[in-house]
Amino acid sequence: MHRRRWRIKILSISFAAIAVFLTIIVFIHANNIKKTLENINFNQKNGNNAFSEVVFKMYNEKGKEIHLKSDKISEDEKDHFTFHNISLSFAMPNGENGTVTANTVKAFRADKTICEFSNNVIFKTDSGLTIKTEKSYVDFERKLASGSSNITLTRGNAKASSKKYLFDMGKNILTLIDEAKGCFKTDKVASNKIVICFSNEHSNSVKNLEAIGNASYVSLSYNLQARQSILYQVDSIEASDHVILLYKSNAHDYDIRSNRLHATLDKDGKISKVIATGSLIIKTNNATICADKGVFLNDKINVYGNVIISGEQGDILGNSAVLDMRTGEVSVDNSCGIINERK
Repeated sequence: MHRRRWRIKILSISFAAIAVFLTIIVFIHANNIKKTLENINFNQKNGNNAFSEVVFKMYNEKGKEIHLKSDKISEDEKDHFTFHNISLSFAMPNGENGTVTANTVKAFRADKTICEFSNNVIFKTDSGLTIKTEKSYVDFERKLASGSSNITLTRGNAKASSKKYLFDMGKNILTLIDEAKGCFKTDKVASNKIVICFSNEHSNSVKNLEAIGNASYVSLSYNLQARQSILYQVDSIEASDHVILLYKSNAHDYDIRSNRLHATLDKDGKISKVIATGSLIIKTNNATICADKGVFLNDKINVYGNVIISGEQGDILGNSAVLDMRTGEVSVDNSCGIINERK
């Protein structure tokens, strides 16, 4: 379980990098592009309100240099400026260097709060992080960055992607929409939508990550699925609606299904306790157990309420039962005997 927690953390860091990229675009580069319209020095005027071979340097509030290059800047239909083949180099908050490139960037004159990056938008860092998308639409007043084109993130063995995205800087929430997925080494997470909430104190720190709509997490040791959502937090995991947990323990295969599942994580990231409720079904190598509720603790599963155990001999009814995951043995309290006996 420790390996799983570590991998979830790595994936969260990868998603956090997307947020860093979008934040940089919104709060640093796009605003600085607008400032260049008044302060920039052009090497050559091309006519028709266009300039070519533009090079510009400026410094942020911490004295770090921001370097801008553009093959051409033009005023199109007097409603916006267009930067062609732009490159922005800068020092990131964590100390490493980053670069953003795009074929075109539009800065609108009428509404100075809107800027649009489009066509082959790429963000790279010295540490090997690469983010690619085709369009990023930025609204400074509402503090939103969004895109309706594919976005992909890669760093080493980690990769995340979706068809659309929305980043709310005011609330510090990043949403990957439509076929959102992430993978690293042998583990994969996927859902219709992934919502990442970042800490207000540390923008790179993930408070929680929720996979919504046909959510799944697959690793070598187990497979967790939920129709509605899977929510990862610092010390717990929650899954809801048609939850399926598949895994192997001590040569025994387990198939656990319920309406809701809550897992508690200890300080080392290991699952210390699991509570599954609502239409609980547990399938083992030797039997199938149905109940209202199940508590998984210390290699044992305790089930309560309307317990039915189906095995080779027949069905056993009871108020509660205990399944020892180490041996696969089942004991029943207040048994009503064997019904539907099979010969």
